[in-house]
Amino acid sequence: MRKKLDELVSNKFFQGGLIITISSFIINFFGYLFNSITAKALGPTNYGEIMTTFSYLAITSIPFSICTALIIKKLGSAEDLRANTALAMEQWFWKKINQYKLLIVFFLAGLFISSRINNLRIESSLFLVFSFLISVTGLLYGGIMQGLHYFVFFALINIVMAIMKLTGSVLTLFNFGGLTLIYIFINLGGILNIVMGKLKLNKFKTTSEYVFDKRISHLFSNKKMLMTIASLTAISLLSNFDLIYVKKVFPAETAGIYSAWSLFAKVILYLLGSAQTISYIFFSDKKTEKSQKKALKFISLMILVIGVIIFAGYSFFGKTLTLLIFNSKYFTIIEYLPHAAIFGVFYTFITIVNGYFVAKNDRSSLIIVITMPLYIIGFIMFGKSLSNTIYINLIFSGILSLFYLFILQRNLPKVTISSSSMPETF
Repeated sequence: MRKKLDELVSNKFFQGGLIITISSFIINFFGYLFNSITAKALGPTNYGEIMTTFSYLAITSIPFSICTALIIKKLGSAEDLRANTALAMEQWFWKKINQYKLLIVFFLAGLFISSRINNLRIESSLFLVFSFLISVTGLLYGGIMQGLHYFVFFALINIVMAIMKLTGSVLTLFNFGGLTLIYIFINLGGILNIVMGKLKLNKFKTTSEYVFDKRISHLFSNKKMLMTIASLTAISLLSNFDLIYVKKVFPAETAGIYSAWSLFAKVILYLLGSAQTISYIFFSDKKTEKSQKKALKFISLMILVIGVIIFAGYSFFGKTLTLLIFNSKYFTIIEYLPHAAIFGVFYTFITIVNGYFVAKNDRSSLIIVITMPLYIIGFIMFGKSLSNTIYINLIFSGILSLFYLFILQRNLPKVTISSSSMPETF
């Protein structure tokens, strides 16, 4: 028993998982502090502005975030040629940036214009453009660091980025700046991530050539890849579309109030952020197939228990919590805090179960893709008040959760897309 325990503790993947779990808790804690301090420092109007900008960034970056998983997969199969492969990926990336720079300029211009149409300020629109470039580049180096098993380095860089993001909000709280200062510190953290990743790669001395397959068109014709992108994009829309809609339709102050409600709703994800990451890795591993459904049931039960505790807290201590995390300017949301707890349970459950479907290549992950137009239409037709937008979230997420429960309980053989359709090269 002692020998098996020692082997487990010395396993680099166990150590990596532990490091990522600890760092996730730290980063999520800093993230919640950032939201709290920013909301207090900027007030509802500007807080709604910055949260909407983050929503645009999250949605536009989804297709590129898939590449992180592909990078990790490719480096995992490269074995002794990992360093060569990583360098080849980096060189390929920068060559493609140079090759398609004109198209990238047009895309960024479109991103700037679209954000301006949706009531974002000029500084927010500019931040969105620059942050998109920085975050996409950061995904490359983040994926490489994980693929090379530099878990400590990856965790430390992400913690430093979270600290820099938090620093901008703290300075703003003490009247050293405003919205623009926060944007500057966020982008500085992203640039630091890129610089440190590049410096780390520059230390490699390759001894043999590695021919990197530069074809990427096959990714967009692969059913498994398209299914994953579509499913994760739909999850991102469920998390962010309501913020974008409220910012577009309602007054700026109302958008800030709603952003505060959304933060209260998603507190469960902050608490279970590491569980979300680790569960996906666990569900993707064929060696754990026998215990995966038990693990899913345990996580679902944990979500429910935490949700009940949060519901009670919001119901009895709503005013105190609003003052603690925000301030009296956000008192409008107090009556809707129990609704936030319920939506948080539904949303977290959907996210975890959808991750399970994606990991298993199960077509059930497309349910949210198929139903997402109904969610959007619901907002357009009935989202005429703050309470209506909250009820639309509750109704949609509740029905979708019931669908997922029904599918899981039926225990039918999973309908999968053959892994043989996934090309071996990237």
